[in-house]
Amino acid sequence: MQLRWGLLGCFGLAVLLEWVAPVVLGMFLAWRQRASWRWWFWGAGVFVMFQGLLRVPLVLFLQTRPSVQAAPKEPLWLWLWIAAVAFSAGLVEEGGRWLAMRWVVPQQKRSFSTAMMLGAGHGGAESIGVGLLVLSSVL
Repeated sequence: MQLRWGLLGCFGLAVLLEWVAPVVLGMFLAWRQRASWRWWFWGAGVFVMFQGLLRVPLVLFLQTRPSVQAAPKEPLWLWLWIAAVAFSAGLVEEGGRWLAMRWVVPQQKRSFSTAMMLGAGHGGAESIGVGLLVLSSVL
C-alpha cells in the first residue's frame, strides 16, 4: 500500500483546524466580548457530560437491541432511525446548554458574551472530539 502524502496532509490540516479553531474563537470572544474562559470550559464540560456520558451510551445500547437489529432493512426504517438519532442529539445538546445557562450561570452573569463563550466551548469540545476521530482514522 502506497502512502498518499496529499491525503495525509489534508487529514493533518483538518485535525489542526479542528483543534485550533475553537481555541482561537475562545480567545476572540475573551478579547472582544470580555467573556470569561470559565464559561468556555463549562460549555465543553456540558458537551462531554450530555453527549459522551448520556446520549452516546444510550444510542449504542439501543443499536445492540435485537429488535432494532431485526428491523427491516428498508429505506424507511433507516430514515426513521436517522431522524430519531438526530432528534436525540438536538434534544440532549440543547437541553444541556439550557440547564447550564439556567443552573450554572448566575443571574447577574447571564449575557450575550457568556452565552457565546458557553456555546463556543460546547462546539469546541465537539470539534476537538471530531479531530481526535480524524486523527485515529489516520493512525
